[in-house]
Amino acid sequence: MRLSEKAAFFCVYSKYLFNYFLGENIGPNVFNLKFNMEKKVCLECEETIRGRSDKKFCSDACRTSYHNRTNIDKPEVIKFIDYQLKRNRKILKKFYSQFSENKMEIPVKQFTHMGFAFDFYTHKEILQSNEFVFCYEYGYNKIDENKVMLIKQSPFALGVELFA
Repeated sequence: MRLSEKAAFFCVYSKYLFNYFLGENIGPNVFNLKFNMEKKVCLECEETIRGRSDKKFCSDACRTSYHNRTNIDKPEVIKFIDYQLKRNRKILKKFYSQFSENKMEIPVKQFTHMGFAFDFYTHKEILQSNEFVFCYEYGYNKIDENKVMLIKQSPFALGVELFA
């Protein structure tokens, strides 16, 4: 009997004893219970999984192999666009955290120096009569050709935080 089966049996057994001392009988076959333990198999190698109940893979190697195999189907164009959008978001997040308290206008040269591509964005919105360009929740507005104002949207709440 595995540890989880023993623990479940102990819970049933202790409940039976408690009810027995109270004078209640919950049935004669309480000690012959068979637990229906569903066996889970690894998504990659199909071996039996031991451990947590929500585990999907038997090892890190199987998990890595599975994800590498499933992600290989993406075309190179989509991989490049995803990479550039994530890179732009990372740059916007960095500047947002650095300049949010100082309320400064950020030079465009700093963005391009870090590899920001102004052609890649997720969406545009018009807020306060200005057009903002977003990479996920972080966005910017070009004040002029040399300066950018940052913005952050809360994805689960209404409202926007504006920082120059």
